[in-house]
Amino acid sequence: IWRALKHCIGELEVPSQEESHPEDLDFLTSSSLGLKALVIDNDALSSLLLKEMLIHEGIEALSVNCMLTACAHHREKSFDLIFLDPNLPDINGSATIDKLRENMQNPAPIVIVSTNSDSHLVRECAQKGVKDYIIKPIDKELLKTRIERILPHN
Repeated sequence: IWRALKHCIGELEVPSQEESHPEDLDFLTSSSLGLKALVIDNDALSSLLLKEMLIHEGIEALSVNCMLTACAHHREKSFDLIFLDPNLPDINGSATIDKLRENMQNPAPIVIVSTNSDSHLVRECAQKGVKDYIIKPIDKELLKTRIERILPHN
């Protein structure tokens, strides 16, 4: 997994198990930009890769694997950006956007990340106000460009 991760996000210093200490885990969630992102994806590897790419870009990232957990976190915290795979175990399709927005106090831009490139779903998501639609696997440079376009002031 770490090799795939390093390939996707570039050279990232990953501590070995012998070098890792609990206090070192802060670097995994710290943010130099002060931005927070929520990653909602039930695919563990995709979620981990996206989370690590975001952290590498200086964005604090929290990943969850279902809409129920996402809504609970979103009520507790505010996020600057949400990355959503619309194919979740508890809800799927464009209904994921509706459910997420129902539970949002302060709407954050939503970016769909999916293996599904179906034009009907892309159109539906756009009509619901999604800011972008990225097809997996996610390219780190494309991700960076899209984030800069969505959040230009950061």
